[in-house]
Amino acid sequence: MGNVDEYRRSAASLLDLAQRTDSVADKNRFLVMAEAWLALAARATKTPMFGHDPEMGFEPRNMKRHPRQAANKEND
Repeated sequence: MGNVDEYRRSAASLLDLAQRTDSVADKNRFLVMAEAWLALAARATKTPMFGHDPEMGFEPRNMKRHPRQAANKEND
């Protein structure tokens, strides 16, 4: 369980950084990274995340994308 705690601490640190930054781009980056750490923690504990479908990959259903990210996603 030690790794899971580390993953969660990493996510918490990134959420703190996201709250403190004034840059929207940096805030988005920190939030995406925090979600990745939480997904890793959930995977490590085999606990499904709300809105997370392991078969489809990591994509929270309620995550709002930056317009440029949404455009890039459509082109993939």
